[in-house]
Amino acid sequence: MIPVILAVHVDNGKWVDVPITPDTKCQDVIECCREPSDEICSLIQTTGLIEQTVPEDTCMMEILNRWGNNWPAVTFHLQYSDPVESIRNLGKKYSLLVF
Repeated sequence: MIPVILAVHVDNGKWVDVPITPDTKCQDVIECCREPSDEICSLIQTTGLIEQTVPEDTCMMEILNRWGNNWPAVTFHLQYSDPVESIRNLGKKYSLLVF
């Protein structure tokens, strides 16, 4: 089986080509693309004007199969997050639930 190559945009117009097999999860793609010293990041799927975070346990081949022959219209990029800001946002979510 020939693996599918997924281009993941990482920074400043650069990308990493990641081979995708039926067993490749989102977390595997993230680990292939980011530097070990990089902060926390997520894989973002963009289709037209719609962006969504890909859950880490998602099988990447399933995403591509859903798009069929149109999957090249879907782009993926790493989004880095500030861990302190993530904790603050989490606190805001819980404070909204308390009321």
